[in-house]
Amino acid sequence: MSEEEYEAQLAYQGSVCAMCKGLNPVRLDGNRNRLCVDHNHRTGENRALLCDRCNRLLGLVDDSHELILRALFYLREHDGSPIPFTPPNLEFESLLAEPEPVSSHAERATEE
Repeated sequence: MSEEEYEAQLAYQGSVCAMCKGLNPVRLDGNRNRLCVDHNHRTGENRALLCDRCNRLLGLVDDSHELILRALFYLREHDGSPIPFTPPNLEFESLLAEPEPVSSHAERATEE
């Protein structure tokens, strides 16, 4: 990603992390680290800019959707959350399926 592309992405995101909407913490020298360029490890394509914490989180779970969901279910089950724990079901799993490309929706609209 070029510096120009980075700056454009940063502006698009409002200068905050794409996941948590936060910033990197202030270092001892009073500055912050730049947001990290996150990329898809399978395709190599850049996704967005992330703070150090969110970037490490995705790296630690190896971009696994399943592991992130399991962690969410674990926290919901054990943290006393007011949102009741609901085990995964087929309807929920269908929401996790890869979304259709935008062009498919546009093509369908022109076909109707």
